[in-house]
Amino acid sequence: MTRTAGAQIGCQRPSRFWGLGCPKIYHEAEDTLDHYCLSFSTLPYRGYGTADVEMAGDHWPSRPCIYDELMMKNLENIPVEQRRRTNPLAHVFDEFMAFCQSRSLFMLHYCTGCGAVELPPVMTSRFDGERLGISPMVSPRQADVLLVTGYVSVKTLKRVILTYEQMPAPKYVVGICSCTVNGGMYWQSYATAKKLSDYMPVDIYIAGCMPRPEAVISGMRDLMEKIRTGKADSWKDYFRNYDHYLGQQQRLFGPKWQTPTDIIGEAEHYGLITGNTRGEHTRLLEEHQKRLEPLEMRL
Repeated sequence: MTRTAGAQIGCQRPSRFWGLGCPKIYHEAEDTLDHYCLSFSTLPYRGYGTADVEMAGDHWPSRPCIYDELMMKNLENIPVEQRRRTNPLAHVFDEFMAFCQSRSLFMLHYCTGCGAVELPPVMTSRFDGERLGISPMVSPRQADVLLVTGYVSVKTLKRVILTYEQMPAPKYVVGICSCTVNGGMYWQSYATAKKLSDYMPVDIYIAGCMPRPEAVISGMRDLMEKIRTGKADSWKDYFRNYDHYLGQQQRLFGPKWQTPTDIIGEAEHYGLITGNTRGEHTRLLEEHQKRLEPLEMRL
């Protein structure tokens, strides 16, 4: 085969790959592939037809192929440019999804204090919270909203954090009663946590001792509006500033405090790793972290 024939076969634009539009890489590959020919084994995967193979005939070269290496090398060097969508209809589907998400909230009510007595009136016939798309949920795995109703003791706060970390993202926290804001009437107690937002991000505070069902409904409507407009993203702060929240938890629970949830792994999964995700407190966690073992069942 002459060099011209080899270039004719080797430099054809594969329809399955180059259809995505990579002109810069194509020209670089074209210049290099003028000197090399693709091996026969790569033809079925590059979009070439049988006519191209027949054209090569029995003179198909046995030289090594650098197509894959060249292609992967150039793919890694593609600059990723974030472009703002200018089509006014491009955001319609996103807005529709946000609207549906704000109108279908499953709330997990962790009844930590006296504010829990306000939830039955909220969900029953008089105020009927389900008409707004708010439904109770008993498992953190299927919940969207965590309601912390009342004062939080140090012992209970451990369970609240564990419950919050088990909830799937996006997740939201609503602090009900003044005790979640500043400790309330237990502000000088040694056994209670004073400010809930020191240990986990809080989206909405509903102050009062205790707030009436109308106030709870109003707070939930504010949360729904924040979700619809895309402003309820404080759950991302837990991943971005995990070292800060972990430090507050370690000061209260001790340096050996740990939960079974891999927060660092989740932050990497969501692409929320920042300089504040890891730090001195996460290093302390890695030093004291123990492997979780299944509980032994005895009769």
